[in-house]
Amino acid sequence: MSFDWVGLKSEITRQVVDFVRATRAAHPDERLYAAALHAFYAETGGQILSPLVGVASEEWLAQAARTPADAADLRWSAADWPRQLDPTATGTAWVAPVAAHACAAHGAHWDEVHDRYLHHTSRACVRARAALVTAGDVPADFLVIPLDEEFALLPTTLTPTELAHHFPFLLDA
Repeated sequence: MSFDWVGLKSEITRQVVDFVRATRAAHPDERLYAAALHAFYAETGGQILSPLVGVASEEWLAQAARTPADAADLRWSAADWPRQLDPTATGTAWVAPVAAHACAAHGAHWDEVHDRYLHHTSRACVRARAALVTAGDVPADFLVIPLDEEFALLPTTLTPTELAHHFPFLLDA
């Protein structure tokens, strides 16, 4: 069961960093606050699709939100964010080899491969954030996070303090 997990993590990291930098260049007067991998989709034993990459800014949030409740809802609703990269639509999907690997041997190792994929996706978020902050492309409080439907991947990319600050509703559950 050989697969280039390091190469996958590097490719995800590169695409996130490149998209954030392109967004920064296109909107230099905006304060970007986050990038998120979102819209994760997988069919157990079968298909795995590349998540989307979204980027949002404080200026967009202020303009899009009509009330404080709207702002709270939109802040972490990556599907609503204005800047999106669809790796599949652009022909840069990184997950096609993962799906093929997961489905090999009639999907006997699908769950294990999918779990490793999610782990490496989370690690790519951490690496992308570090690269962007270190290069001065974004402020130190900028987040790069995997936003799955259950928010289960967030603790793998944020410190407990960051998690409590940005996602206090997760601590109440």
